Amino acid sequence: MKRTGTAVVLAAVLFMSSTGAVFAQSFNDVSQNFWAESEISYLSNQGIISGYGDGSFHPNEQVKRSQAAAMIVEALDLETGSRPNPGFSDITSDFHAYAEAAAVKDEGIITGSDGAFLPNDALTRGQMAAVLNRSFSFSDGEGSNYFRDVEEGDVFFHDIQAIAQADITTGYQDGTYGPNEDVTRAQFSVFLARALEPEQFVQPDKTTYVNERFDYNVTYPDDWNAGREADNGDGKVLHDADGSTIRAYGTHHLDSTAPDLSTYQDVTLQNGENAHYKTTRANGVITFDLVQIENGTEYHVSGEVTEGFYTGNGNEIRDTIYSLKTNNE
Repeated sequence: MKRTGTAVVLAAVLFMSSTGAVFAQSFNDVSQNFWAESEISYLSNQGIISGYGDGSFHPNEQVKRSQAAAMIVEALDLETGSRPNPGFSDITSDFHAYAEAAAVKDEGIITGSDGAFLPNDALTRGQMAAVLNRSFSFSDGEGSNYFRDVEEGDVFFHDIQAIAQADITTGYQDGTYGPNEDVTRAQFSVFLARALEPEQFVQPDKTTYVNERFDYNVTYPDDWNAGREADNGDGKVLHDADGSTIRAYGTHHLDSTAPDLSTYQDVTLQNGENAHYKTTRANGVITFDLVQIENGTEYHVSGEVTEGFYTGNGNEIRDTIYSLKTNNE
């Protein structure tokens, strides 16, 4: 078996045009400000995906299990000519993706359910985590719990922690992963691009702000309109433009001025540490605050952003919030 984290040509059945040709193209239903445009364009330019004959991509359609099998076989360059009969009860040797199903079953990547392959069922986000974790060399995410809707003992718990630790996924803004939700073509494109080209898509064009007074750091996008560090050294404005402000700061913890954590939800940072998070939306403005309290110090990443800024920067905002790292670990 060949497993690789480098870009490969993926003759994916899922993303073939009606003519069967693979070619780079732009898509009439994926605008430049679409949240997954960069990853979709990258995979298209590499000849890894293509759309439909009418120039569309259908980014919100589901990914079928048979399509995922075909993509993984091509991505990992798996041999399909001499695999044992997979023994699936619902496909025979004349099924169009039989060879691919046999290969991924033999490799232990997609093993089916109760003896069935379920080729036309949509792949869930939990299943996709398992497929990616079995296909690429990620660490096991041991000791981490990144999402509040994924618990130890869940069938895909360790797979989800592994791809989160590798920054293949950051989940949703509310701290959930949605393991039982169907994977869309856009989501799969993002996951796959990050797995194939982590240097380009996991931490592209980021700056890490290091605060010496309170000994913490936060990583944020280079293209944000950052301000200078505060005169008292407690923190820095990471972005301030057009009615949207995001800041990181530390302060001495006092019970009299501390936030009421009963109104916050428990979350897990990218490094596995626990923190608390609260967000509200009113009058077109999203207000948020992440707080971690360690050894008499409060660490905050907070802000107020317009819905327009959030629409174009939601993933980057969440990555910044959960990148908080202190040296009190």
